[in-house]
Amino acid sequence: TVNRYTWSRHRSTFLFSAESGSWVLKDGRLRQLCAAAGPAQPSNSQLSPAGDRVAYVLESSLYVEDLTSGQVVRLTHDVASHLVNGSARGVYSGLNARGFRWSPDGEFIAYLQFDTQGVKEFTLVNYSDSLYSRTRSFPHVKPGETLPGCRAGIVSADGGETIWLELSGDPRNHYLCYCDWTPDSRQLVVTQLNRRQNTATVFLADRVSGQAQPILVDRDD
Repeated sequence: TVNRYTWSRHRSTFLFSAESGSWVLKDGRLRQLCAAAGPAQPSNSQLSPAGDRVAYVLESSLYVEDLTSGQVVRLTHDVASHLVNGSARGVYSGLNARGFRWSPDGEFIAYLQFDTQGVKEFTLVNYSDSLYSRTRSFPHVKPGETLPGCRAGIVSADGGETIWLELSGDPRNHYLCYCDWTPDSRQLVVTQLNRRQNTATVFLADRVSGQAQPILVDRDD
């Protein structure tokens, strides 16, 4: 079953996700992404604007795979279990489902990092797909409880250090509900929403320095 698919800008590359993993059809050749990862499967796969590379999340880290050479570059190197890169979770899944964005020139990736430390866990019981029931626990925010921290960063698609955006406001009491590039790939537009969700601030952030300036504040009681 195909769960999700997309074309590159010039329709030269076709990317789709299925139960067996993520697959790419390019130049008449079908290949599986991250085939050497074993049971772990990439998620949130996104083609570069030129269709020559794919970025994806594997076990909470962000990677880029070259579709010609097969070379894989790891972009994030956090090893803490409470840090998640490039994949929206929990309360953020409806606000910024993609988790990261390619720059229009295909040279950089802007992504969100989530810190779930201090977030209480919720447990579900699965009765449906095995003879015996199984439990699964994951961080989940109830009203009034601790939110995951969230920050936005920019990294070269070839790897290197992340430039973190300098946004005002407590990351544990604000949501980053929109993050995308300007057409020239030089700046990011980021919308920050407070926890009461009655004030939205739009920032324009520089790709090189990470400095961000508010350009619009919208309030509604």
